[in-house]
Amino acid sequence: MLGYLFPGQGTVRVGMGAWLRRSPAARRRLDQVDAMLTRPISPLCARGPLDRLVATEHAQIAVTACNLAALAVLGEEGYEPAVVAGHSVGELSALHAAGVLDLAGTVRLVELRARLMAGVAVRGGMRAVMGLPVERVEQLAEAASAPGEPVVVGLENAPGHVVVSGSPPALDRLAELAADADKIVPLRVGNAFHSPLMAGAERAWAAAVEAAPHARAPRSRRPQRHRRAHHRPRRPAPRTGRPAHGPRPLDPHHGGDRAHPVGRHAGDDDARAGVRRRGGRQQGTHRAGPPHRRPLPEHDRPRDPQTAGEGGGGVKRWGSAIVGHAGLTSPRELVGDMPLEVVYTRAERLRSAGGRTLQHWAGRLAAKRAVLRLLGLPPTPERLGQVEILPLPTTACRASSACLDGHPPAVRLHGDLAALPSCPAGPAAPDGGAGWIRVSISHTDVRAMALAVRTRRLPEDGGG
Repeated sequence: MLGYLFPGQGTVRVGMGAWLRRSPAARRRLDQVDAMLTRPISPLCARGPLDRLVATEHAQIAVTACNLAALAVLGEEGYEPAVVAGHSVGELSALHAAGVLDLAGTVRLVELRARLMAGVAVRGGMRAVMGLPVERVEQLAEAASAPGEPVVVGLENAPGHVVVSGSPPALDRLAELAADADKIVPLRVGNAFHSPLMAGAERAWAAAVEAAPHARAPRSRRPQRHRRAHHRPRRPAPRTGRPAHGPRPLDPHHGGDRAHPVGRHAGDDDARAGVRRRGGRQQGTHRAGPPHRRPLPEHDRPRDPQTAGEGGGGVKRWGSAIVGHAGLTSPRELVGDMPLEVVYTRAERLRSAGGRTLQHWAGRLAAKRAVLRLLGLPPTPERLGQVEILPLPTTACRASSACLDGHPPAVRLHGDLAALPSCPAGPAAPDGGAGWIRVSISHTDVRAMALAVRTRRLPEDGGG
């Protein structure tokens, strides 16, 4: 089963989308999005400045534009997900991927959401609390809150990684109470998102969602809903009797990561109840039934579309891996009993040694494992050492300013793996097929995640 998880505005950075712009499909989608906006967002993504890019009115639009561009590239490659989800504003991208919102409706709602949330007069902040369970953080938030000075748990990023949101005095009190936390980190955000302080945007947002002309039925025939047991029940609202197609939308201050079951038809009352909620976090999934794929070339087509990439026969299309490094202090602890000098090439050791944390080492190790999983090979020390992950400028990057924020990681295969298709080393697949291997690496404070995909070579990639 293939699933997409769309990020929220915390992922913005100057140069975002540079790697995507090498794809014609992504460039077309970004041009479409720019044309629909009051002011194009692509120049700000590419050149900054950062203080403008991270502002709420720009950040939400920027991350959505890149989400939609990535979705266009994956669609061009023949992928279509069975499950989609979104963090915060990424939920709108998930709704588009699920077929609930068309492109124009998605862009229009994102731009409105960003403007409404940026215009909230009451100011607050957010902080990440590391090393405490969410139940403990909820208790601390309740104790730190005061009349007119709320603080709530806004996001649950991972076990032991909780984000609180609220008024600055309440955040300071919570920090004093949380002496048992490993670390508390202020986030660079424009306000106390996912908290009651966003209530000023509720009415206008609810009206916009209710009047959205582009919402339509999802693409599933199997409506299904999953909820976590600790979620608080939503307040009831009077029923209007007029159905709205699509999931409960897009609360501008809803708590936590959200997505919805594709195929569920929610009423307008359901939508307004979701917008009015304050506090509490909700999580679900868009379920799109069996994965739908466009026809692929025969040499490219997995025998089992349900397990393409991580199981089944035929050519694997993707592989993924996660490497945790919580509590570790050295790269040798990261690899355990495996020899560090075998797992990492000399060039990788020199590159990773420049990092101040284990994130560089963990990211490369996750990417190596993801590539080996894509190739169907065991992650032995020798095999890991034959997969080299280093940044490498493409022809386009060397010829222009296409890569503005560092170069994406590239895959080099060594030893007996060198005869396999890779990027940039190794031959291309027959008939220009999907033989190019690309990797994407993401980090949290406690783990690194990598995805390796087999894709077609782009013209900008140049020769092998």
